[in-house]
Amino acid sequence: RKTNGTSPAAACAGCGDGAALLDACCRSRTDGDGPLLLPPLPCSTRTLTHTRTASRPNVQSQMSSRSDDGEQRAPAAAAGVLNPFALAFSLLAYAYTLYVFTGLIVFVYDGPTHVAFVDAAYAGWRVGKDASQGANSAEPDWQRTSATLAANTAHNLLLLVPFYVQHSVMARHAFKRALAAAAPAYAHRPLFIIGASAALHFMMNNWRAMPAPHVWAVAEHTSLHAALAALYAVSWLMLFAATFHIDHFDLFGLRHGYLADAYTPVPFVEYGFYKYVRHPIMAFLIVAFFVGPTMSRARLLFAVANTAYVLFVGLPLEEASLRAEHPRTYAAYARAKPSLCPFA
Repeated sequence: RKTNGTSPAAACAGCGDGAALLDACCRSRTDGDGPLLLPPLPCSTRTLTHTRTASRPNVQSQMSSRSDDGEQRAPAAAAGVLNPFALAFSLLAYAYTLYVFTGLIVFVYDGPTHVAFVDAAYAGWRVGKDASQGANSAEPDWQRTSATLAANTAHNLLLLVPFYVQHSVMARHAFKRALAAAAPAYAHRPLFIIGASAALHFMMNNWRAMPAPHVWAVAEHTSLHAALAALYAVSWLMLFAATFHIDHFDLFGLRHGYLADAYTPVPFVEYGFYKYVRHPIMAFLIVAFFVGPTMSRARLLFAVANTAYVLFVGLPLEEASLRAEHPRTYAAYARAKPSLCPFA
């Protein structure tokens, strides 16, 4: 009820120093139109504290949280019992993705790794493969070469389409909203990486070689060969490191499976490589496509096609998604940081 102008100090004058705890002791707060008395609470014998937060239930815990951009978000679910199915599903998705990701490194390298178990595990996964594959010995050499080049170029480009469609569609918000009606939230990210990995797996298993000559081929056991091979390895290591500069386990779906219904999105951060460019993973991927001691026609086709997809499709879609999720924060970030090259 209203204090009718009585000051908080006067209203609580009964709480003197040295007095015992009083059941009738009051505390006050101001709520816009004047002081209000709250339900009786005991006072300390030494200090009388007037506070807003103790006077009523924690309103913030009942409200939806907001991001740093002011976007409305659903309240985070309370941490509960670990969901074993969600965790197992995310672990399987992660293991399959690592298998395919390692295979992609071997595939793009376009030459033997000289690591026996790696070459055995990914036998046939090579962008160059055997240059005589698909040849018809009944045709003249020039005709066989031209026909094989045209047919295998068309074949290989078509193999890339499933990955492009999957990566462009499944990452968009409209698809995620549709998926929410068919699958639990913790499965969304693992399903995405399974789809991407399956598309890459299919492409690498069915890729066709293209006739020689190579664009370049540095002789083995030379300093230049070793330097280019090392640069190729470093580009993939930097790409892998960049995944930890956002949240590696969130990116690959493990955090979704571990937290399940208690999952909350990771905050927007500028850390590591992301302090210098907006898309370091894409930048290192493009470097890995082109650097190396060997460049066959098949690898050149793969590199050019995927770089074009990254620059003209993947990157614009990713930018649009990030601007929608963080309208003010990402706009300022985009003005301050280049997209791919820190020297641009």
